[in-house]
Amino acid sequence: MEGIRFFDSNVFIGTPMIAGTYAPAESAGKLLETMDKAGIEKAMVWHVAQHDSSPVYGNNLLSEEVNGRERLLGTWTAIPPQTGEVVKEGFFGEMKRNRIYGLRMFPASHSYLLNRVSCGKFLDEVSERKIPLFLSISRRITWQDVYDIMAQFPYLTCVVCDIGSWSPMRNLLPLLDRYPGFYVETSMLSLHEGNIEFIVKRNGSDRILFGTGFPEKYIESNTLELLHAEIPLPDKQNIASLNLERIISEVKL
Repeated sequence: MEGIRFFDSNVFIGTPMIAGTYAPAESAGKLLETMDKAGIEKAMVWHVAQHDSSPVYGNNLLSEEVNGRERLLGTWTAIPPQTGEVVKEGFFGEMKRNRIYGLRMFPASHSYLLNRVSCGKFLDEVSERKIPLFLSISRRITWQDVYDIMAQFPYLTCVVCDIGSWSPMRNLLPLLDRYPGFYVETSMLSLHEGNIEFIVKRNGSDRILFGTGFPEKYIESNTLELLHAEIPLPDKQNIASLNLERIISEVKL
């Protein structure tokens, strides 16, 4: 549709340990080819090795892949700072040098508790710098985790993604009502007919981010869902790209 530009907030590159339904993009170049076919202009990406292998190794791979590719912005994986493996002196400067504008955390997979005891000072600074933190329900973040982290860090810019198919609205709506920095991406939001329309009517379109979940989900299903959603064009534009562009413009590295 004319006037809609897609900026994918939730896509990874690399081959996962467990094969999925759709062929992954082994490299940034392959991802860009897939994006071109689907009509997606830009993407905020991560590397699956950041989850399946090692945050340090995966972050380095991701930085190499997005280097020199203006259409791709990176998200690193963080872990609690006490061990000095990922978060160390100069961390945010390194993010800026590597064009990293978001973070992901996988506490169940990387064996730590995500809370104020483990990450208080770090996530306070992440909140102050308005760096979006992406939390994936499909990668063993629970809704209780999300509620706890928002209660402890109410000014955090948090994007919940891969939200699952069982009654997500009951969990989403209280968070959208209470926390102005809380966002939801669309890759599984549209599994229930009318979810996008319901949120836009009730809460507006400013805190919904277009995401495909590629390669674990079919990349074009989410573009089609948004294009055909029964909402005004300005709301579609917000969701497709403008909301994420605004978030990135406010990041302070």
